[in-house]
Amino acid sequence: NIHANYSFHLKIVYFIIIMTSRIISFIKFFQRGNAAAASGANPNSWATVGLWRRFFELKEQEEQENYESVVEILQELYDGPSLRPIESEQAIQTRREMMRDYYRGLRSSNTNNNSSNGVAAYMNNNNNN
Repeated sequence: NIHANYSFHLKIVYFIIIMTSRIISFIKFFQRGNAAAASGANPNSWATVGLWRRFFELKEQEEQENYESVVEILQELYDGPSLRPIESEQAIQTRREMMRDYYRGLRSSNTNNNSSNGVAAYMNNNNNN
């Protein structure tokens, strides 16, 4: 199943992106922590943890929204119109109209032939009498 494989690979890619982002954030955090320690301004550790927790929650929500939008786009591609133009609704409607016009033309030519044959037969019958 192509869709399941693609979804699985997409989840792996997002997991790698999330982990990379978090690792970079931790590295930045420790670099700032060393700078803060050097300056002598130590913030409250619980406040720092709370801020980082909120930061990661917001990042996770943002990444989840991005993931959902990508999934929606992929769903539209898979469930949307076919890649084959012959299967489009417009092509089907055009084929139906062409067939209707073709059969109308056949009917009208048959009725014209029948009526002209009928007139010719009548004329022949009258000329013979």
